[in-house]
Amino acid sequence: MARKRAIIVGTGPTGMFSALELSKNPNLEILMFDKGPLRKKRTEDNLISGWGGAGAFSDGKLTLPNPKFPKSLNVGGQLSSLVGKKIFLELVNYVNRLYMEFGGEASNYENNHKKIQQLADNASTFGLRIIPTRVRHFGSDLSPLIVRNIKEELNERGVKIYLETPVKSIRRRNGKYLVRTAGKNAGEFKSSFVIVAPGREGADWLARQAELLGIEIQPREADVDVGVRVEVPHHIFSPVTDYLYDPKIEFFPKPFEDKIRSFCCCPYGEVLVEKYRGLLVTVNGHSLYEKKLSENTNFALLVSSHFTEPFKEPLRYAGRISELANMLGGKILLQRLGNLRDGRRSDPKKIAQGLVEPTLKEATPGDLSYALPFRHLTSILKMLEALDKIAPGINGDDTLLYGNEVKFYSSRIRTSKELEAAENLFVGGDGAGITRGLLQSSASGVWIARAIAKRI
Repeated sequence: MARKRAIIVGTGPTGMFSALELSKNPNLEILMFDKGPLRKKRTEDNLISGWGGAGAFSDGKLTLPNPKFPKSLNVGGQLSSLVGKKIFLELVNYVNRLYMEFGGEASNYENNHKKIQQLADNASTFGLRIIPTRVRHFGSDLSPLIVRNIKEELNERGVKIYLETPVKSIRRRNGKYLVRTAGKNAGEFKSSFVIVAPGREGADWLARQAELLGIEIQPREADVDVGVRVEVPHHIFSPVTDYLYDPKIEFFPKPFEDKIRSFCCCPYGEVLVEKYRGLLVTVNGHSLYEKKLSENTNFALLVSSHFTEPFKEPLRYAGRISELANMLGGKILLQRLGNLRDGRRSDPKKIAQGLVEPTLKEATPGDLSYALPFRHLTSILKMLEALDKIAPGINGDDTLLYGNEVKFYSSRIRTSKELEAAENLFVGGDGAGITRGLLQSSASGVWIARAIAKRI
């Protein structure tokens, strides 16, 4: 039988897991392209493209749904609404096992359902909604090992991987796709099937290709998530993290009633700088699996703003807010909570006098009220007050706030249930606006690969 070819654009979680699934079929030739290099060659300005995608440098969390709590199905993307609950749970459990096979460790499952329910019930009396999930945490130390092992396995299976080779365009001709590349392996490649998964870094590029191919893009939801990263001594937040490693907590404080949520909790972790497209500097966090990086815990508090017509540029809006912090602090601004409440700028002396030692040493002490809108600051302060009811001390004067943290969302490509956007062209992962995070991005790759396998 003549071998058919499948081309995968992007070597992040969606690309890697689609290749793992497709490479089971000996009648299929698989080519993978990514504009970035191997992990060891990536710089601070190029952390989110290359082999493994952004996940190669991530904190390495698989956020699994907790069957005891149905709302947890919607954490990390919209895949469950596309494929249905039964298939979704099978996919994420399958991906979970694969991560384990490639070097993940059995860690951090939250199985004390009784205690979690008590925690959620207690939080609800203060207006806090806890969405319990199960988290498998690999940390920034095991994540690189996992993506390296996957690459070695794909090499052994004969998958051709072309890094530092950006895809310039995808066109359809005579029933096949013509993929044009530049860089190290510039050329034209024909293919029967194409999987496009360029990650959030390639979202705008994907939107342009979709337009040229006549693929429909759903109206972009004008949502923006902007906030801060909070850092406290580990014992302060341990009443929550002892049972929920990465707690998903929502709050709708008055007077604005905007949703504010906790995100990416890093027990015993460090705060770090994150660059978006090499220009915009924001803040994030990470931790390790095998050892403590600090005696602190950090997590984000993000305020979601939904805009209506005629506003159509949420990414630009969020970027402008972050630019203010970059302008004022050089990179990242840092402030003690007590100073923020008192209307006073933090300086190095005030930070040093506090009880919390900052883990991001390069952050500039300053005043976040100059860098965040009043609406956002009000919601952040009110959520810290509420969190103090379930984690006493978190609203203390010495709590540290870093700004700004921003989360960008991609335009949603309209697809079938199989994530097919055009005949034999599939899209998946963060760049297509379908998933957020490692687990659902990986699961979307498996789901796409199974759809292609049925057609061969």
